[in-house]
Amino acid sequence: MSATFTGVLPARKSSKHSAIQWRPVTDDTHVAGVLTIHTDRASVAYTVSEFPTDWPGRGFLLAKETAGTEPESERYSVFCAAAGPWGDTCDCKGFTYKATCKHVDAVRALVGNAWL
Repeated sequence: MSATFTGVLPARKSSKHSAIQWRPVTDDTHVAGVLTIHTDRASVAYTVSEFPTDWPGRGFLLAKETAGTEPESERYSVFCAAAGPWGDTCDCKGFTYKATCKHVDAVRALVGNAWL
């Protein structure tokens, strides 16, 4: 059984209390692990896979394992810029409207804690 890591995410207008759970996958699959993002409105689990990118930084695909607050979206692409969080992106509605989101916060926490 693999270890589970937990962390707290920054408070946002949409969720004052948010946290993550990270369970790395230890077998030889392309999936790095399972990320669960807990917010005031929902808890959603995602499988996380890294994909190559031509830009300086790292790209990740978050594929939903459980339903969330955007039922029409099944996956999100998150980019963590090597230069810092001001270059991060996500293709979710929240990031499109506010230039910040829980997906970027969560992936940035995984990378920052060297869990990913």
